[in-house]
Amino acid sequence: MLSDQTLPVVRVKDSTMAYREAGEAGLPVALFLHGNPTSSFIWRHILPIVARSARCIAPDLIGFGQSGKPEISYRFSDHVAYLDAFLEAMGIEAAYIVAQDWGTALAFELAARRPDIVKGMAFMEFIRPVPTWNDFHQSEVARETFRKLRTPGIGEEMILGQNMFVERVLPGSVQRGLNSDEMDVYRAPFATPKSRTPTWRFPNELPIAGEPADVWQTLDRAHAALRVSDYPKVLFAGSPGALVSPSYAEAFAAGLRNCRLIKLNSGLHYLQEDEPEAIAAGVIDLIVDAEHAAGPGKAEAEPRERVTIMYCGPCGYESRATRAAKRLTDELGLPVDLIVGKGGVFQVAVAGQVVTSRRKGYFPDDADIVRAVNEALQRRHETDQG
Repeated sequence: MLSDQTLPVVRVKDSTMAYREAGEAGLPVALFLHGNPTSSFIWRHILPIVARSARCIAPDLIGFGQSGKPEISYRFSDHVAYLDAFLEAMGIEAAYIVAQDWGTALAFELAARRPDIVKGMAFMEFIRPVPTWNDFHQSEVARETFRKLRTPGIGEEMILGQNMFVERVLPGSVQRGLNSDEMDVYRAPFATPKSRTPTWRFPNELPIAGEPADVWQTLDRAHAALRVSDYPKVLFAGSPGALVSPSYAEAFAAGLRNCRLIKLNSGLHYLQEDEPEAIAAGVIDLIVDAEHAAGPGKAEAEPRERVTIMYCGPCGYESRATRAAKRLTDELGLPVDLIVGKGGVFQVAVAGQVVTSRRKGYFPDDADIVRAVNEALQRRHETDQG
């Protein structure tokens, strides 16, 4: 499991950017982009799983994690420039992008400006231009908090002085909670008021009611490009989510081309902390489907209805999961991935969509699993036919 080990770094412009990596060279590249105030650490449970299908690279954005803190303004345009420099330094010419929060803004901007680099995109809790404050967040309390964060003098004290984004916003936006070790990793880059400048700048860059004008215009163009793009997409929706409600996610996905919506069983804003296995399964499906569709022998490509069984518990769970996988393959002809999870959780997903899930103390029998998968396939078929 990836943790707060010392990360490799690469020179970018006048500083350095750290990154996590997993997976073999030669596999398609998956680029993971985090948001505020996190780092590549937020992908730690996801990278080892996706690494079976991709070379995973997750940078710490400039000013975050173990990356350098140059004397810059940390505006959105700065992050765009440093990400470009990182991609060049790493020799990344094409990638599947997986993004959350401000990572989605960077992903959308990159895809609009350099469409050749994006092979597919999985995203969640995304940044978009909103016409009014009422459109910004589901929570009125959150909207009022962010108004204060953008108020000169008050916002600086809340973020630079009190480290509010790390101490309150982050743990308050993870449904399962964060333990002390995890919080220590997230706190480490922001030990002093000055070091917290990047976390203060991002809320002031949010494109709300036309301001800041340059960010609004950039992301308005990026979203226009997103709506007409043809590359495969996956949108993960948390339950209940924060910036993005399940109903908004459904409508947004329906307005995009080639976009699959995956509704998660839980999650507020930092979905990677609440639903890492389901996110990893959806990303794997995106990559596998796209690679098979694009490669030679397209007619022999793996079926879209790929099944993932994720389990964690007593030793007997492995043999049960293996038996269930064999029945799914023998009876339904489906490819099955077995994933060792964490926290006593059990999930079965079809094409990234969870069809049955339990926590602690219960493992469905083979027949229940086959029945749940078969019913999910029938619903998908009816939807496709409709």
